Amino acid sequence: MDTSSIPEDLRPFLVLYLEAIFELPILRDGEVIPHEEIVAQLERETVSYSSTAGFYGSTFSAKGFSQYVVINIKSPVSLYSKSIQWLKEILWQTQFTAERLKVEVKKITNDISYFKRNGNFVNSSAHNDLLFDKKNSNQGAMNFVRQQSFLSATLKKLKKKSTSSGVVSEMEKFRKILCDPKNLRIQVVADFFKVSQPKKKWENFLPKDIPVEKDNLSLLPPIKYSTSKLKPEAIKGGNVILFNIF
Repeated sequence: MDTSSIPEDLRPFLVLYLEAIFELPILRDGEVIPHEEIVAQLERETVSYSSTAGFYGSTFSAKGFSQYVVINIKSPVSLYSKSIQWLKEILWQTQFTAERLKVEVKKITNDISYFKRNGNFVNSSAHNDLLFDKKNSNQGAMNFVRQQSFLSATLKKLKKKSTSSGVVSEMEKFRKILCDPKNLRIQVVADFFKVSQPKKKWENFLPKDIPVEKDNLSLLPPIKYSTSKLKPEAIKGGNVILFNIF
């Protein structure tokens, strides 16, 4: 999912979104399924699942094709249709609640101390901070130092009823922009000889309230590379020096 259209003020929510998305309640057939049951069902019906910024990204680090969010669900081929349903529910039917977001923020915050002790990670973060635009790149938004400040402020808001709804609203805005069909690219890898009408099973993937033009590949924008978010001085080259001391 292309994150290029996410505005500067919402981009810091990327880390929280990626950490929380598989651990939230889901609205299914008019009923809200608790997050504990969702996690248990995912464990039963999938081989693995993940959400990262770029391919192989981590909590505070966006990796290859860093301007894209990668949602990965791996399941037995016999659960092909169920996997499509899971992806649909994860993208559009997860329910952001102040309590769940508070738990996720605390969990991410606790991880920061570990990353601070990891010399290679700190070095890599400093390197990215020198190269990439701090405001409009995922590398800048996910920097663990900025995230520590952002998460601290977010947790304070979540603890108060008067401000917690504002955080939930911001997460909803973030999701609405990110999950716009024009930002989506779906790759399916499977033994299609074992799946009956694999393409047809995607016909009801998008929510009914989202209009879309079918089979119009011209609507897909060009792939955006990480280099598009480099600072001018990094593009020129020769102006950034980073020393490693071990």
